Amino acid sequence: MPSLLEVGRNPKRAESGPSLSEVGATDPIFQDTCQIQYLAYNQSMLISTSINKLSVFADPLRSEIIELLADQQLCTCHLVEMTGARQPTISHHLKILRDAGLVETEAFGRNTYYRLLPERLLEYSGLLSELSNRASSASRVKHPCA
Repeated sequence: MPSLLEVGRNPKRAESGPSLSEVGATDPIFQDTCQIQYLAYNQSMLISTSINKLSVFADPLRSEIIELLADQQLCTCHLVEMTGARQPTISHHLKILRDAGLVETEAFGRNTYYRLLPERLLEYSGLLSELSNRASSASRVKHPCA
């Protein structure tokens, strides 16, 4: 018997499959099970999204750029000089940081200066803090084996 999630995910299955009453959707135990499955699925999506957001810090050069921008505003030419990386590589990483909302740009003459946004860093630290809190709770919980 398919779960409510399986019926909901596959449009063909939903059209040709049993109705909700046929699969026991009116049964309170079935409804609780579906709700638990739904919550577990949403929780796994939240974890996945959080980890994807944190991947912006995974690259060593990007991390170095973040550390350099934490001290002062810099333009691409400064970052090339300080890191030893090529300009296209620096520009690529700065684009990723801009897309993640971690840096902001400001035109100054012929140069574009980059500055780190501390409020966005706080949001990212909140993700890590939440993961840490959940990990603390998880150390006391074991998922039962079938």
